[in-house]
Amino acid sequence: MMVGVVIIAILFAVAIPSLMDYMTNSRILAMAQSFQASVQQARTQAILLNSNVDILMTASPATAVIPVGSVSATGPNWIIQVQPNANVTGNPFIQANAYTFIDGATNSGDAALTGRTGVAMSGSDINGPLAGLTFTGLSTRVPFPAAAAGVVPPQATFSFTATPASGQTCAQAGGKVRCLNVIVFPGGRSKVCDPAATAAVGDTRSCN
Repeated sequence: MMVGVVIIAILFAVAIPSLMDYMTNSRILAMAQSFQASVQQARTQAILLNSNVDILMTASPATAVIPVGSVSATGPNWIIQVQPNANVTGNPFIQANAYTFIDGATNSGDAALTGRTGVAMSGSDINGPLAGLTFTGLSTRVPFPAAAAGVVPPQATFSFTATPASGQTCAQAGGKVRCLNVIVFPGGRSKVCDPAATAAVGDTRSCN
């Protein structure tokens, strides 16, 4: 009897970490794919409406146009909004009542988890932290914040990892979690990629 209990305990001790890794990886993949879908939605709406459309990361509830100063380069939520037609400059994200809310995604439940299943996100480009994107009616991405001489960074990167409290590290750092990136290029094209994947020719998972 006791031998059976010991064997079961050992099996649980071995299986639970693997199960938690699987759950974390599944949550990271789901959140990355959801964000990319919203990026594509924002780009499509910009084309259909022939207007600038923002996708903004925020810690505020993703149910309406967010107040000025509420954007956050670490999310965990995001909204899609249409800029007023009069705002055609390269300096977006100045929220006002004239903005129109399209859609939003609330992920506070995932990002706030302190266990091994929590997901953290962050945005950046060569200029530093990045809280969102703007697409024009031509489907291209405009710089934010306004870059010198209007130069658009070569790509925007949105990273999805396990929360720091989980103690887990990404595969490229020797961990077991497959952290993912969503890359958005100046022309508006985007993809989900794995920074731990090799840069070998034909490896579609690579971020290179």
